[in-house]
Amino acid sequence: TGVQTCALPICISLTVTYNGEDYKVKTKRIRTHEIPAHDFKRMTEHRIGKRAFVKFPWSSSGRGVFDSSALSPAKLADTVSGCIRRQGSVMLEPVYEKERDFAMLFHCSAGKTEYHGLSCFDTRPGGAYSGNVIASQEKLSAIVGIDLSDVRRKVERALDAVIAPHYTGPLGVDMMVARTGGGERFVMPCVEVNLRYTMGFVAMAVARRCPSLSGALTTDDFLYVAD
Repeated sequence: TGVQTCALPICISLTVTYNGEDYKVKTKRIRTHEIPAHDFKRMTEHRIGKRAFVKFPWSSSGRGVFDSSALSPAKLADTVSGCIRRQGSVMLEPVYEKERDFAMLFHCSAGKTEYHGLSCFDTRPGGAYSGNVIASQEKLSAIVGIDLSDVRRKVERALDAVIAPHYTGPLGVDMMVARTGGGERFVMPCVEVNLRYTMGFVAMAVARRCPSLSGALTTDDFLYVAD
């Protein structure tokens, strides 16, 4: 379907301005069936770097994300070829110097995308989701610490073009604040897209219903944990 192939066109369409310069999400198409299995890891390191994240187009809570440096050449090739066989494609992404995970929450209806709010969350070392910050939208914006108005406009435009014509319902676009090799902070605007109610929606609802609360909603016990 149109939604199943959304990740690459969304990334290609996003150009985010920070500090007066454009940051373009770089994408490459790789024909894995033309590369011998024993050469795949070497090719990945040459094109992306010694570490890359292998990401399945369809997965849940980080279970379809693998660190290439933790896999042998044969295991990496098997994982990639298996994903392509089952899902039609695979994504290889560089490892960024991450500072903060966050997401923008939207709702698609009648072919249009509406922004609902911001979400800040935590992940485990392997990338799996572990919990959400419960705080007002103002505090979450302060946690991110970067003006997101340009990112929001361009993500909405990309969603209008790629997802909204095919999907009605809630969605969250995971992002991250990262640093360049020179220490400059920037936003990676599309780590993944979750076509569902995410825990970010839950945390946002709790914060709005109980504005005096602050803390975290975690997967360890699904209970509010006070600061």
